[in-house]
Amino acid sequence: MNQNIPQYVALTFDDGPSAYTVSILDILKKYNISATFFVVGSEVKKFPNIIQRIYREKHIIGNHTWNHPDITTLSKNELWKEINSTNIQIKKIIGHSPDLFRPPYSSINDKNADAIKKFGMTSVLWNVDSKDWKEKSPLAIQKNVISGIKKKQSHCNA
Repeated sequence: MNQNIPQYVALTFDDGPSAYTVSILDILKKYNISATFFVVGSEVKKFPNIIQRIYREKHIIGNHTWNHPDITTLSKNELWKEINSTNIQIKKIIGHSPDLFRPPYSSINDKNADAIKKFGMTSVLWNVDSKDWKEKSPLAIQKNVISGIKKKQSHCNA
């Protein structure tokens, strides 16, 4: 292992806020861990108090569109509407809009990437998928994350 390269894991949560977000926030608070929440605008509208808590507890809030579409199927105007309406909703609650954007399903193409940059947003993807959307067992989710991190770590140290 190369001791000169710092090793980091950035925790991110997508698709919320939801009923699960409060439990996630409780755990993060208990262990003094920061995370980034990529939120869906239609859910932000339903759960403004959770967005306030995410912000109050100094986590990062990013945009994950209004309705969670595959953005590669959208026109530039449709993409703008998805991003802008979410930014407006977030700004109503915390006083400013995010500058980070995560495309649903990690689906992005060059046309979208260029448009997102022009909208003043930075696209953030992931490199380890917990597959929590597929797995029901917390242990299976944990195994996916740990094995994914170990694979990435071995590539970095090769």
